Amino acid sequence: MRRILQFNTHYSGGGAAAIARTLHQRLNALPGYESLFAYGRGPESTDPRAVRFALTAEVYLHAALVRLTGLQGYGSWCSTLRLRRLIQTWQPHLVHVHNLHGYVVDLSLARWLGQRRIPVVWTLHDAWALTGRCAHPGECTRWESGCGHCPRMWAYPRALVDSSAWMWSRKRRLLGADWQPWIVTPSHWLARLVRQATGDRLPIRVIPNGVDTERFRPAPDRAQLRERLGFPPTARIILLVAAKLGAAEKGVLPLLESLAQASTPEWVVLTVGTPIRLPKSVACRLQVRQLGYLSSPEALAQAYNAADVFCIPSLEDTFPTTVLEAMACGLPVVGFRTGGIPEQLTEETGILVPRGDFRALCHALAQILQDEELQHRMRFHARQHAVQEFSLERFLQRYCSLYEEALQALPTTAVQAPGAAG
Repeated sequence: MRRILQFNTHYSGGGAAAIARTLHQRLNALPGYESLFAYGRGPESTDPRAVRFALTAEVYLHAALVRLTGLQGYGSWCSTLRLRRLIQTWQPHLVHVHNLHGYVVDLSLARWLGQRRIPVVWTLHDAWALTGRCAHPGECTRWESGCGHCPRMWAYPRALVDSSAWMWSRKRRLLGADWQPWIVTPSHWLARLVRQATGDRLPIRVIPNGVDTERFRPAPDRAQLRERLGFPPTARIILLVAAKLGAAEKGVLPLLESLAQASTPEWVVLTVGTPIRLPKSVACRLQVRQLGYLSSPEALAQAYNAADVFCIPSLEDTFPTTVLEAMACGLPVVGFRTGGIPEQLTEETGILVPRGDFRALCHALAQILQDEELQHRMRFHARQHAVQEFSLERFLQRYCSLYEEALQALPTTAVQAPGAAG
């Protein structure tokens, strides 16, 4: 029995949590595998194989230290000790790390794991490990040479002091010095950035995120579904999905401003995610229906199926799961040519435009909404592409193969019992 410990900041909420949780649940359904999910923040999970280890007071302390000093990965000493004891008690054969950022764990965990020679797989869901501060550097290239004089102090994780140069060197120790993890990225785009930072020091694998193509699939009664949601038959629905719609990197507000100028009366924007306050210039000229945050995958699948096109105006993204969900539901996709998004789409499944060109984005939306034949053709190819390339079966198979490779390359030694030195 292979015991795999999954670690992430959250159990639910956000793309990284969804990927980690899906992998955890699917592993526990496989013979020969047992998965335990260790998470630091968020609501208490009802999953009997999930453990929340972080102390709430330390989460706030950690966040305050980051805000005041710019130093990341410090302030969760007791929580990190609790996680170490959990690992010592459960004795996993392999530890799969997802997000290390999020105010729940001390970066000393990497050296501790490295000293115990426990095989580690580290999935990078963003570029946080490569920069001195942020998770999405955008067009900033300071991370290539050491950061410092950060032009993005407003970005997560916000800080009053620029410690990015020092943190850059500290994070570089995570890329081969403190431990020797197997790096996984969901896109070749991010893998190229990791190779640029690490050279040949660490093994890197590209494993695209997967999507449940049975849960997310075209609905046979789209017309009835739209009627139940209160949309007229003539409505042309553009769907936007993001946990934080108002985040600058998501590009939602600039898109709505552009749509308010370019849309026709039958266009309706449907949003899923934390509701945002609409500017008057948008509210008076554009129909916007905000569904709020949908925790139910079934409700989310209904939103995809109610739409005519899915738009992802993100200025920075690694390999968004929402694109895969939309395609699995047979939805054409329009977005910017940025990050790993071009690796998700083909010319037959959607349209990509230059990053930041919201006018071109609106034109691409109009092209699909006004051409029913094109829309029908893209729907068919989107579904086929999602099933063939991004099924959960392929996703799970790729990770299981990597686990076995990592275990054979670095056999697990005995994990110290609770209370042991270190």
